[in-house]
Amino acid sequence: YRSIKYVESTKEFIVTTAEGKMGIMSYEAATKISPDYDQIKQIDKDAGLYLVTNSNKQGVINNSGNVIVYLEYDQIGVDPGRFSSNNIKNQYLLYDNCIPVKKGNLWGIFDKNGRQILPIEYEDLGCSAGAGNSTTQTANNILLIPDYKGIVVKKDNLYGVRDFEGKELIPIALKTCLLYTS
Repeated sequence: YRSIKYVESTKEFIVTTAEGKMGIMSYEAATKISPDYDQIKQIDKDAGLYLVTNSNKQGVINNSGNVIVYLEYDQIGVDPGRFSSNNIKNQYLLYDNCIPVKKGNLWGIFDKNGRQILPIEYEDLGCSAGAGNSTTQTANNILLIPDYKGIVVKKDNLYGVRDFEGKELIPIALKTCLLYTS
């Protein structure tokens, strides 16, 4: 191997081959995930989930190497800086269950077991109050509504809210979103 990195939280090793492919070995030196990926990043220790990348496409596998979300998405996870008021702890696993995925210009959501919660048909996840990245412009952006475990979705330039299991909480009919305050 060209490099071996110990991950203390899982007591495993992320290995990189001479060809630059990454995989995971156990503490006992058994191969857990074959070194077939351009990148591997742990996204949830408790669920044993890893973000994997090959040829600029992303997917999610578990610590046994089983595919959770196929390696065909342009982006997995949201930009937590865009939704600073939500204080997102894990951009890859919302509500400890929802994996946001983007393919082309459309978003959808899978659960951490690989079941599709929302189809890949939404223009955006979340509502942006302003353009740019300044604190004042992103402070009013909203993605999560914690009291209802809701996720704001956008389709046909209208907004609605789905829960963490994909159920409709508010139909897609709103022209704007207001800042949620608890």
